[in-house]
Amino acid sequence: REQPMSDRVVLTLDLSNGISERAPSGPFAWTAFNRGLTMRELVLALDEAARDGRIKGVVARLGAGPISLAQAQEIRDAIKGFRQSGKFALAFAETFGEAGDGNTHYYLATAFDEIWLQPSGDVRLTGFRLESPYFKNVLDSIGVTARIDQREEYKGAFDPFTKANMPAPVRENLQRMIDSWMAQLVAGIADGRKLDPAAVRSLIDRGPFLAAEAERERLVDKLAYWDEFDAAVA
Repeated sequence: REQPMSDRVVLTLDLSNGISERAPSGPFAWTAFNRGLTMRELVLALDEAARDGRIKGVVARLGAGPISLAQAQEIRDAIKGFRQSGKFALAFAETFGEAGDGNTHYYLATAFDEIWLQPSGDVRLTGFRLESPYFKNVLDSIGVTARIDQREEYKGAFDPFTKANMPAPVRENLQRMIDSWMAQLVAGIADGRKLDPAAVRSLIDRGPFLAAEAERERLVDKLAYWDEFDAAVA
């Protein structure tokens, strides 16, 4: 049975279970109990909440759970739109990175008015890396030769089976992608935390940071446990 909503409400967003692009469909969709939010549901909910006078703010529990950079960017835009209504948005994390991607979760957190971190937590803002295994030497040792056509040098999907190490064109592709990710990460953090982009790059080079260090470097606003954060919100 539906219950009437109070006239003073704070929304809570928990991304520990990740977020889906779409709801389950098909003949067995009914088995998807306790499914997480979809991106569409989240964005529409924040848009409606911004126009609902009963909603006073939103708090998010971040730091854990699978979330892509593209998803973080879309949620950041939705949070910024919510804040334009004059309502508050606060982020809390036990730690950034212990049970998820610290870079992406922290990048998302910088869209909020304030970032609160548990005193025993840390900020694993360390940048990006990519790895790829190459199997040719193993295949050679067991007498197997992979025969796969390749159209151009930048089409490297099957190189792990035909090469012993990463070819220069593939390395160039991956490096450009990582450079793009890093540029977006730096720009978002610099904008959200009102820091110089060069200073942000320096912080990433020096990371990770313990809670006290993160506060000193202005990466977080306050150190507190969830009950203290919850009381402050109330």
